[in-house]
Amino acid sequence: MNTLKLLCTVLPTLLLLVACDIEIGDSDANEPDSTSVVYQLTSGTQTDIFHQRTDVIQDAAGYYELMASIPTMSGFGPEFNPDTDTLVSIISNVVGCSYYPRVKGVYDEFNTLVIELENVREKSPETCNPSPESAYSYKFVTIDKTRKPISIKIINEG
Repeated sequence: MNTLKLLCTVLPTLLLLVACDIEIGDSDANEPDSTSVVYQLTSGTQTDIFHQRTDVIQDAAGYYELMASIPTMSGFGPEFNPDTDTLVSIISNVVGCSYYPRVKGVYDEFNTLVIELENVREKSPETCNPSPESAYSYKFVTIDKTRKPISIKIINEG
């Protein structure tokens, strides 16, 4: 009876393993993991932004709502055509004399668009200009219209 139980447990497991495709390691060394995506970047800092946020804008209503949330951006936002563009807005705080974010690139990795941000560290106290007001950095990344998932990857400067 113990042999029968063992066979009943092992046999379905073996059948499942035979039916699935197990791949270990690189399947094709010549196949790239990611592809660069063409993008347009508008960036700067504002003192009238008070919250960190990330938005994916697909339509005119979302664009106008975003621009209305930043009063001093009125009329100065990036060009956006809701029929042909997807706009990714990345707003983050800037730590004076410490670091600020920079868009390093946009990539299509396994059918997900990845926007890679790099924290650039201020290394020279002579060029540091501390401000008593808190400032927020904005990055508007415009790409061709997409419905793919979008991910933000943050790396530290190497």
